[in-house]
Amino acid sequence: MESLKTLLIPFMVIFAISGVILVLSALRNRVLLKMAARNVPRRPANTLLTVLGLMLAAMIFSASFATGDTLTHSIRKLAVDYLGETDIIVMREGVEFGGASGHVLESSDRPSYFDKATFDTVDKALAGLKDNNIVDGVAPVIIETVPAVAGSGLNEPSVTLLGFDSRYMSGFAPLRDKKGTELSLKALEELGEGYVYINTDLAEALEADVDDVIDIFFGTQKTSLTIADVYETGGRPSAFRLDSDATAVLPLSHIQSLRGSDDINYILVTNQGGEIEGASHSDAVMAVLEPSLEGTGLKAEAIKQDSLDEADEGGAMFSTVFLVLGSFSMIAGILLIFLIFVMLAAERKQELGIARAVGTQRGHIIRLFTYEGVLYALIASAVGSGLGVLISWGGMAVLDSAFKEMGFRIVFDYTASGVVISYLAGVIFTLVVVVISAWRVSRLNIICAIKDIPEPKEEGKRGLKGIALIILSLLAGSLMTIIGIQGTDWAPYSLGVSLLIIGLLLLARKRPMYLPDRPAFTLAGVGLLIFWLSPTEWHPRGEEMGAGFEMFILTGVMLVTAAVWIVMYNSDLLLKCIMYIFGRLRALTPMIKTAVSYPMASRFRTGMAMAMFALIIFTLIYMSAMIASIRGLLDDTDRVTGSFHIRADVSYNNPIDDINAALSDADGVSADDFDAIGAFSIIPVTVRDASGSTEEQMVGQEEVAEEGWIELILMGTNEEYTENVTYGFEITNAAYPSKEDVWKALTENPSLAVVSSSLVPTKYTQMGGGEFDFVIGEGEFVIEDEFIPDDIFVEVQNPFTKRVEKLKVIGVIDVMSGPYAGLVTTSQSTVDGIWGAPVEPTSYRLKVTSDNIKHIPEIAKALEKNFAENGMNTEVMEEEVKSYMDIQEMFFNLMMAFMALGLIVGIAALGVIAARSVVERRQQIGMLRAIGFQQGMIQFTFLFESSFIALLGIGMGVGLGVGTALLFMEDADIEGIKAVIPWGRIGFIVLLTYVASLFTTFVPAYRAARIYPAEALRYE
Repeated sequence: MESLKTLLIPFMVIFAISGVILVLSALRNRVLLKMAARNVPRRPANTLLTVLGLMLAAMIFSASFATGDTLTHSIRKLAVDYLGETDIIVMREGVEFGGASGHVLESSDRPSYFDKATFDTVDKALAGLKDNNIVDGVAPVIIETVPAVAGSGLNEPSVTLLGFDSRYMSGFAPLRDKKGTELSLKALEELGEGYVYINTDLAEALEADVDDVIDIFFGTQKTSLTIADVYETGGRPSAFRLDSDATAVLPLSHIQSLRGSDDINYILVTNQGGEIEGASHSDAVMAVLEPSLEGTGLKAEAIKQDSLDEADEGGAMFSTVFLVLGSFSMIAGILLIFLIFVMLAAERKQELGIARAVGTQRGHIIRLFTYEGVLYALIASAVGSGLGVLISWGGMAVLDSAFKEMGFRIVFDYTASGVVISYLAGVIFTLVVVVISAWRVSRLNIICAIKDIPEPKEEGKRGLKGIALIILSLLAGSLMTIIGIQGTDWAPYSLGVSLLIIGLLLLARKRPMYLPDRPAFTLAGVGLLIFWLSPTEWHPRGEEMGAGFEMFILTGVMLVTAAVWIVMYNSDLLLKCIMYIFGRLRALTPMIKTAVSYPMASRFRTGMAMAMFALIIFTLIYMSAMIASIRGLLDDTDRVTGSFHIRADVSYNNPIDDINAALSDADGVSADDFDAIGAFSIIPVTVRDASGSTEEQMVGQEEVAEEGWIELILMGTNEEYTENVTYGFEITNAAYPSKEDVWKALTENPSLAVVSSSLVPTKYTQMGGGEFDFVIGEGEFVIEDEFIPDDIFVEVQNPFTKRVEKLKVIGVIDVMSGPYAGLVTTSQSTVDGIWGAPVEPTSYRLKVTSDNIKHIPEIAKALEKNFAENGMNTEVMEEEVKSYMDIQEMFFNLMMAFMALGLIVGIAALGVIAARSVVERRQQIGMLRAIGFQQGMIQFTFLFESSFIALLGIGMGVGLGVGTALLFMEDADIEGIKAVIPWGRIGFIVLLTYVASLFTTFVPAYRAARIYPAEALRYE
């Protein structure tokens, strides 16, 4: 969020400069200022519609920032809840606190524990910072994840067990019960071994209370503990889990006694300043800690500051996404601003013509409209900023209802800086558009304005400005096209070609060709449609080109522009088609002709109104198709789960030696219930990209540079998994053309690996790919290629022994169709070799027999019950996928609701047009009434007119949205995904939009029908 809010100072400067210029100008032109101010209260209805349109920019900015602030605050709160007052953690290299890589395997030469004497070194190193009130406390601790079982048989598979020493915990948050009473660590130590404090989450999970006995397991060793008390707060840091926050506290000495060693596995550091502010001292503390830990095999991590930074990045990302999605609404808002001021100018046409005739200059007209627009903008941006916060609050409340079941609460929050930026951005954004609009409306013919007749056409007019515009368009288009092709970037290429098409349109309208507007704009529109809807292979280097979010915006704008040109410049043909359909209904013929003729005579305003509807409907239809297609992919749960049914994880402290043998003694479940049991051994490693080398260059390479390593998890799987998994691959090495070949080779050859698509380069990086900073084979290939090159490798390093292995990447699993696959997966033997010892599996995928499909939930519960001592936690994979789909769809629906705000613009535009039409056509209405039009016929004419504009815009949006979605699905070529067009949802969107547009224009139509003919004909 902070990166976006750096805009505050520039916006304030621009706002201040603009304000000074406008104030000085107004002081010199007080009469114009009074005229502008007078127009605001004169027509309350028009003012309301104007404010509605102008506030949209501020509303979108405000809603986006408030959404980002809320998610940032919620993620920050989650980090603080799990970390407490711990700012920095010292641990073994290769260990990651709170993640899967924190589940470190024990071995004599690779311990996650270290000598407690190291604590004295750290404590002495930080003594100066303690004296300077930077560090508040340093504590040696043991933190383990263990299973816990109650006497009732209830169990909690993952309990964070914390070993604290009361002598060092004064700077950390104390344990407090529900009444707020502090629970003494010293008192727990004095009770002797066998007593434990547990938190309320664990007490609820085990249905246990004070004096009850629970069993915890260090490896195979069962330890019975009596609950001394239950705490509500404190007991931090804990391992991160959304579904459970079960913790327990033992005296450090008691855990050391259980382990038979005085070693510890973490050192906690808390800074002065509380849970949030203390993180600001992390850089100073790390500057002292890192040198003191060199050569010790330990590392320090500013875990609190890192978590807060990640929260800020996540919030900024969501803000950016909502701003991008709201860009169509803002574009529609620009069109509405233009439309408002064009119609204001038309309404005051005679007044402006007389003003020009008596000596008013164009500059005065520009100032007049600018002053009026600024007054609207100041009001509208204030309303929009507040309304945006309200909209965000509603959306976040919906998301919270979905995520709270997972244990993640979304707490609404917004900052003053976000609201201020939204207000300033709304005013500045509107001011720019208003000035441009004012410049356009000032270009009027004085005689035509006074007589209230149409302006003379200027088709094909020769002029230096026109020629310069053509040359500039063609040069810019050519340059951008070349840049796009050479740089394999869709954005400059597509924009360049579009400029060339538009430049040719402008050229065709000049002499000597002097092509009339209809063929010129029709051909340009057709050309743009063909270009933007053509398959990738039609374009030079099209299959190599990459794209970002900007292509979504460009595609919608260009397609809508093309469609509006085609429709508006063939209006007579459209009228003939309508009359051919409805012409036999003679009673409707005069009303339909009147209703269609007027909007077609005002192409500019009608085209803008259509474009507003088309832009927003386009985005809604496109997103609906994307959501339905993804939902269709995830509905195939066998594809998503790899045809396995149950996911089971056990404690790294107490793994199962042989699960098939263990099942023979199980109660209520046996090995015969499963067709296959895939096992995964997980080890923490550091990896880096080694692509570009050959297998010959790999052999005998001993020295390894220190740069480029990042910490990841390596998963090794068994043959039972590779023989039964049905995951396909987005791309494979040419030597392994089928998925069966890849999985078989993975088991047989210990030098091979498959990776997730999250780790490989893609043409569409800015549109969701490249989720990690670590990328394999960047510059060598992209996932959209046909095959993986032979020289794509990753180096995998044991973080303790520094042993390095190179693995050849032969397959990439799509993260969407294979979400249960690991980031880097290899064989069990490869993991054992890298680790230097056999690694017991800690994660399983179980495939039940066909006759047990209906009993999957019962089998999962039976597994948990039988292997409670091993901390087994099971999940029915189909239910997990469905839960994920529901949350994902809710989030997508929230984004669609956000984009649908732009429909307000289109509906407001129809209201503006209808309200203006009643005034502008008052005499026409009188004549129609005089020649026999009844009140109902007048009302029908106006409603049909608005229906005509709305339905054309809606139809354009539907057609373009469906076409673009189908094209994208074909070009994306995502393994297993098929284009799905949700016609039911589309019908609902169309119906709702159309009904809303009719509702907006009903009042103006009703007013028009009630005009008396005599009064209308006398009106001047």
